Amino acid sequence: MELIIFLVIGALAGFAAGLFGVGGGTIIVPLLFIVFSQMGYNPDVVMHLALGTSLATIVVTSISSLMAHNKKGGIMWPLFKNLAPGMAIGCFFGAGIAGWLSAVYLQFIVGLFLLWVAYNMFMGSKKNGRQYKNFTYDFSANGCWSRDWHRFRHFWYWRW
Repeated sequence: MELIIFLVIGALAGFAAGLFGVGGGTIIVPLLFIVFSQMGYNPDVVMHLALGTSLATIVVTSISSLMAHNKKGGIMWPLFKNLAPGMAIGCFFGAGIAGWLSAVYLQFIVGLFLLWVAYNMFMGSKKNGRQYKNFTYDFSANGCWSRDWHRFRHFWYWRW
C-alpha cells in the first residue's frame, strides 16, 4: 500500500510541475509530511524526512529535465555559471540550518514559504518578460499568470 501512495504522490507532483510550473518539492514536501505523520514517524523528524526525501527525488528529475531543456536551447549557461557557486554555498548552509532547527520551526518556515508562493501565484506579476534568444523568460515568481493566465504555465517557457 505504501508503494501505491508514494507512486500517486510522485505522479501528482510531476503532473503539477508540468501543468503549473511549480517545483515538485512544493507538492511533494507537504504530501510527504502528511503521509509520514499518518505512518507514525516521530513528529520531531517528519519535516526533516519530507524535505530530505523531496531533495533526493529532485536530483533524479533535475537531470532528465536538464537534458530535455538543453536540447531545446532553454538553458542560459552563463547565468548558470554565475548562480551555481552561490547556490552550492546556500544549499550547504540551508541544510545545516534545517538540521539545527526543531521540527516546529521548520514546519513554520516551510508553511510561510508556501503561503508566499501561493500569494505570488494568485497576485501575478506586473513585470514584463525579458528576451533571451528566441524565448520569452519572466523572472518573477509567477509572471505568466498575469500575462497569459489562460495558458498553462509549462508552455510559457517554450513560446517562440
